[in-house]
Amino acid sequence: LSFRVNISNRKVKDAVSSLILSHPLFAGILIQQKFAEDNSPENPTFSVDGETFRYNSAFAETLSFDEIKGVCAHEACHLAGLHHTRQGARDGEVWNRACDLAINPRLVRDGFKLPAGALIESRFADMSAEDIYRALSAEKKQDPQGNKPAAGQPGQAPTFGQVKPAAGKSVKEVEAKTKGQIEKAISIAKIAGQLSGNDARQIKRDMAPRYDIREVLHRFFQE
Repeated sequence: LSFRVNISNRKVKDAVSSLILSHPLFAGILIQQKFAEDNSPENPTFSVDGETFRYNSAFAETLSFDEIKGVCAHEACHLAGLHHTRQGARDGEVWNRACDLAINPRLVRDGFKLPAGALIESRFADMSAEDIYRALSAEKKQDPQGNKPAAGQPGQAPTFGQVKPAAGKSVKEVEAKTKGQIEKAISIAKIAGQLSGNDARQIKRDMAPRYDIREVLHRFFQE
């Protein structure tokens, strides 16, 4: 398996290169993306959509090497969890927060350093992004003014590393492509001797969406 990665920002390139040695699973997912520098207001930090990894160089300059490496791993987790295809009709901002709350604690447990303000709440430990989304949505309904607490507190908007639905392609097409990329990344990590069979099974479990029968029935009756 060979891939060519073109990253113009040296700090981002070094972070991804470091992941190749320390966490080949995450690196194996990332190096199959297109990398693009995007310093527009629509991309204030980093983002992934299953097609392109967009990085804002101005944001990268505010981070240490370890923090950039953490954000890159964060984006790899979004892709590994198929968060870009599982959003559906959900509110994008709330979905991003839910996904962040699902993956950030694992990254910290694995020794990654995340930027200040990273969303981590013990009450959501080991919950799926869908379950966290439902909890956050219920809280948002109770606060229709949309008031947001201070940094680091529950309900804070994402501080880095967004996940977005891929534009211009069907969800099924993007999902199939990403699953293929994940399988290749698993192979890379196994070859490197850094992925057990149990780890591979856990990744595949993480990829599966969690359905709430109430949500399915509500959508059915709406249609």
